[in-house]
Amino acid sequence: MAYTKINRYLFFLVVASFFCSVSSAQGVKSPDSTELLIRKIRKEYNRINAGSSRMKVVKQDVPDESPESGELRKFYEKDTLRKAVKTLYFEMGKLVNEYYFKDGRLFFSYEANMRYDKPMSVEGSKVSKVEQSRFYFNGYNLVRWLDKRGKIVTDKKLHAAKEKKLLDEAKKFR
Repeated sequence: MAYTKINRYLFFLVVASFFCSVSSAQGVKSPDSTELLIRKIRKEYNRINAGSSRMKVVKQDVPDESPESGELRKFYEKDTLRKAVKTLYFEMGKLVNEYYFKDGRLFFSYEANMRYDKPMSVEGSKVSKVEQSRFYFNGYNLVRWLDKRGKIVTDKKLHAAKEKKLLDEAKKFR
C-alpha cells in the first residue's frame, strides 16, 4: 500500500514538472522578486489609503519650505504613523509628497508636482500639468523609482541621492 502512495506521488511530480516545463517553454514568465515586492507594496498602499478616513490625523504648518505656505498631515493607526502628506504651495502650483510607513519604515513615496495655468490665487486657475514619480523601498533601500514619464530610473548615483533624500525626509515625521 505504501508503495502505491509513493508511485502516485512520483507520478504527480512528473506530471507537474512537465506542465511547468511546457509553460516556461511557451514564454510564460514567473514574476521576479522585485515585481513580487512591488505587488506587496501596492497592496499595503491600498490598505492604508482605504483606511485613512478612520485614522487620527495630525496637521501642522510647514514653515520655510515654500514661499507661499505648506502643510503636513500625519495619519496614525492607533499610535503608529502610517502615512504623511506634505503639501507645499507656490504661486503657480503645488508639490505634494506622500510617505507610507510599515513597521516604522518608509516603504513607498509618491510625488506629484502640479502646475497651474495662472497663479493659484486667481479665480478660475486650473491644473495645466501634473508630473508624478513613485519610489518603492525594501528596508532602507530604494528598489524602484518610476520617473515623471513612468520610466524606471536605473542611474545608480541618482538612485543613491534620491534614496538618501527620501529617507532623511521620512525621519523628520517620526
